[in-house]
Amino acid sequence: MLRGDIFLLNNSEHRAIRTVFPPEPLVMEIVDFEPQLAWLNNGQLFDERLLRVFFQRDNSPYGNRLPRTSPASAEIHTVFDQLAAELLGANAYSMHMSIVKLLNMLVLLHRAYYPGQEGEEQPAGREWVPGSMQAVFHFIHEHFCDSISLEQLSELGRLHPSSVSRLFKRYSGLGLSDYIAKLRIKRAVRYLRETDKTVIEIALLCGFNNNSNFYKAFRRVTGRTPGSFRSPE
Repeated sequence: MLRGDIFLLNNSEHRAIRTVFPPEPLVMEIVDFEPQLAWLNNGQLFDERLLRVFFQRDNSPYGNRLPRTSPASAEIHTVFDQLAAELLGANAYSMHMSIVKLLNMLVLLHRAYYPGQEGEEQPAGREWVPGSMQAVFHFIHEHFCDSISLEQLSELGRLHPSSVSRLFKRYSGLGLSDYIAKLRIKRAVRYLRETDKTVIEIALLCGFNNNSNFYKAFRRVTGRTPGSFRSPE
């Protein structure tokens, strides 16, 4: 690992730093995003094949490491700085611009790893996200405040329950219950900021059956209490 190198890691790859030499301050800048961002919008912006660099690098000379000497590295670092500025700033449409910058980086990575292959047809028999799992994700995003069972998702995706759990973790990076809790808490934060509903009302609206479960999930996801998201009077 040298200054300026870029590393690509998917959610199942082990990562660890054992030794820093020479001993000096080490700064690592990390972009962590959920893969369904690339395909959940039905291809309106992202092309899910851009995720290929995280799962299919065997025929590339780079592997996990895109060295600083790669022509793409300087461009990617520039876009990374722009992405960080958007995420840390309070500009209008910052989240929209952040997604555009992320897409920019993925395109640059794809060009570096697979030169001349932009827009190629997906290999026969290869689906980055099986259609059955896309149906599962779409259902969850439509009904996450309702009661959702693994058996229900299994029937929807026409998969064995264990396959649903395994594939869900692979494509989302989270277990099913943690993923649903994250969506519910995100909705709860919006209610807390934008309405005067009570905490128990918000908990019930977001699919929690009691205050205790809501507070535990809220603290686990945000590290804060619901009251801390209330706008000051």
